[in-house]
Amino acid sequence: MPVSVSEASRPRRDGGRVATARFDDEAVLYDVETTGLHLLNGTAALVWERCDGTRSVGRIAEELADLHGTDPPTVRSGVLAIVSELTSAGLLTEG
Repeated sequence: MPVSVSEASRPRRDGGRVATARFDDEAVLYDVETTGLHLLNGTAALVWERCDGTRSVGRIAEELADLHGTDPPTVRSGVLAIVSELTSAGLLTEG
């Protein structure tokens, strides 16, 4: 079940737990703790890369909206969903 994440949250990748490989626009995450694989589409991969503990979810959404020339509120809901799923999987922590 996804956890609740706010726009002010500053998600951070768990670098010791997750190995990342990029393939074109997508990314594959390998969770060394659970030996699980997670395939990220292009948008989710961009979110993952920006989860460094310094950017808020709101800021990540603004960056992606600027990158794609999209409306920030529309992007924000997708970023919140992605961060929530990755946090629920234990791949992100609060920065």
